[in-house]
Formats: sequence, C-alpha cells, structure tokens
Amino acid sequence: MTLAEPAFLFFLLLVPLLALGAWLADRQRRVAWQSLVAPRLRRKLAAPASPLGRWLSLGCGLIGLCLLVVTLAQPIAGEVETTSRCVAAISSSQSTLPAPCW
Repeated sequence: MTLAEPAFLFFLLLVPLLALGAWLADRQRRVAWQSLVAPRLRRKLAAPASPLGRWLSLGCGLIGLCLLVVTLAQPIAGEVETTSRCVAAISSSQSTLPAPCW
C-alpha cells in the first residue's frame, strides 16, 4: 500500500498531544474544584459523576481525527502499474518509397 499524500501523517503527532492536554485539563479542573469547594458541600452542589463519558467522547474524537488524517493521506491499495506503451507504425505503401534518381 502506498500513500498519495504521506505528509498528512505528521498530523498524527497531534493525537498524543491532544490526549495529554485533555488529561492535564481534567487534572487542573479537579484541583480547582477541590480548592474552591469545601469537602462537606461537594455532594450538595454537584452529584458525583463518572468520568467515563468524558473520556469515551474524547477517545471517539481522537479515533475520528486519526481516520480523517489517514483519509487525507489518500492510501492506494494494490500495485500501481507504471508501464509505458510504445506504438510503432510501419507503412508499406508505395508513396513512402524514395523516387528513382535517373
């Protein structure tokens, strides 16, 4: 398999950076929530929620980004034929013969 535009694969380097950014943002959000709200009021202000939905949506988005990048790289399946064709034409008519020089 070959790629028509292999330079687009460099965008796959964004995937770990986006995952790291999401993890850091989640950690910062948790730290900010714990520093702003007293432990005894946390359950009254917001119900504890599972982070599964947030991480599942992030994972689906990153998979979609990977598929988009691979699509932009335009993979070509199979073998690409690079044959050249040469056509030779031979004329046997009398008009192409040289004229007699007498």
